[in-house]
Amino acid sequence: MNIKELRSMVLSTVKEIQLNERRSRRLRKIMEKANKHILSEEVYEKEDELKQVLDLPYPEFVKELQAKKADLLKTIRGGLEDGSEDDDKFTVTGETLTLKQLTPCQNEIDFYKSVTWYFKQSGGPPKSKQGPKNVPKLLDGGPMQPADFAGNPIITCNKAFIVDGHHRWSGMFAINPDCKVDVFNIEFPNLSGEEAAEMALKVAQLWIVSNNQQPDISKGKKAGPVNVLESDEGTFKKELEKVVEIAESAGDMEEVRAAYSVPGGVKRGFPEEGSDEDKNTWIINDIASNLAQMNSDNAHAAFASDNNRGIMPQVADFTGAPGPSRMKKDAKSGEVNYVPSTTSESRENNSKNVVLERWSKLAGILKD
Repeated sequence: MNIKELRSMVLSTVKEIQLNERRSRRLRKIMEKANKHILSEEVYEKEDELKQVLDLPYPEFVKELQAKKADLLKTIRGGLEDGSEDDDKFTVTGETLTLKQLTPCQNEIDFYKSVTWYFKQSGGPPKSKQGPKNVPKLLDGGPMQPADFAGNPIITCNKAFIVDGHHRWSGMFAINPDCKVDVFNIEFPNLSGEEAAEMALKVAQLWIVSNNQQPDISKGKKAGPVNVLESDEGTFKKELEKVVEIAESAGDMEEVRAAYSVPGGVKRGFPEEGSDEDKNTWIINDIASNLAQMNSDNAHAAFASDNNRGIMPQVADFTGAPGPSRMKKDAKSGEVNYVPSTTSESRENNSKNVVLERWSKLAGILKD
């Protein structure tokens, strides 16, 4: 068959398909859709491998993702190229939640990172020496906002589990467990409970990988010697006595005591008219009691028994303060490939569309 005969056959076939203008428009739409659904080889060939990594328990997932992230990067970013535009979509919405309704997804909460920043001592969240300026708002019930914590929102899942921001949460809990906080909340269309929470951790790590070129995917340090989730009220009191003594010596306790002298603090029992020693003792006992409540009522999720702080996602740390907002946008578009299609699924989804696209391309190539 020569080129003219081939051209004639192609044009004849296309002409037969395009019997009228309506069918022609429909064909173009099908072909445009086919172009979007054709799986790129680089995404396609790693789909099964990514699925195997995602199926691992979270600690093993982090280890494997760290080792394979360079090879899997294009597949992780291929949520719109794996044969379905909708399967990787999830929602991230702004919600206002109460601190005590949240469950940690890591097995350690550092005492010092939770409380020392209120006393202008290092060791806490961003701007850890900012002192007690947030205490009045916390005692009055909030809601606390990302701007109160260097612009970094707490990220939750299903309005119940903490994904990112454990020490911002624990620091606020130490002052008032009943306070409300504005969060970014992740929800998946077909997942619930702890299954959704574990997937949220994994998706956050996938998103971090897809948005930065840093060698590590986690850079949190293990908790210090006092883990709130494993200590008792007596231990908290002893440690707080040390913290208060340092703050008193530095001249910072006056500001702390003043921060508690608000309606919310007085309502909780703060001795506004008492001596400095009485006020210090009340603050120590109140924080210790709140942390003990966290220990008893807000134990970590069952699946998180091996989730130390060092393997937790830290979205803002890796991608900057706008990171959570960008993740919200990407969640809606489905760009992060957390539901990789298997090889057989991908072929089935695309085989018919590929044929149509090839006919279209061939007719274009052979035009005069």
